[in-house]
Amino acid sequence: MVPEAVPPGTLDRRGLELLKGAEPAYYRFVDQLMGSFLDLADERTTVLVVSDHGFQAGTGRGVEAHKLDGVLIMAGNHVGQGEITGASVYDIAPTVLALLGLPPAADMRGSVLWSALDESIPRDRFQSRIASYETGEPRTTQAPMQSRSTRSSRRGCAPSAT
Repeated sequence: MVPEAVPPGTLDRRGLELLKGAEPAYYRFVDQLMGSFLDLADERTTVLVVSDHGFQAGTGRGVEAHKLDGVLIMAGNHVGQGEITGASVYDIAPTVLALLGLPPAADMRGSVLWSALDESIPRDRFQSRIASYETGEPRTTQAPMQSRSTRSSRRGCAPSAT
């Protein structure tokens, strides 16, 4: 994080000094985690790295709270070669469904990123869509599991905002 890049009055500049070096260190940490994960991958494995972080915020809630642009890296089984352009966060789910051999749903905004996939996936199989994958029914009757940040906020420590 570069202190000059933060708009004036947004964050305490003294706090920014404490964060110097945190971003590259975090990237190195995630790279190590990904390396360990990829060591377990075989020729049948497909890996997607997806993020909208690092981009301008959008408006609204949920996926609408983030800009539709982001980062998508794909490698492995059924993935083609080349650059992916013009994709949005809405295209991730239909693309993953195609990788799994399932059709997209009519209530999904996005579409399959065919330019990111190799020719081994028959495109004609995905011309029709199912109505929805949503049932409207709760998936569980149990309360959601609390994260550490949720538990610590109850002790008076506020979780960090992203």
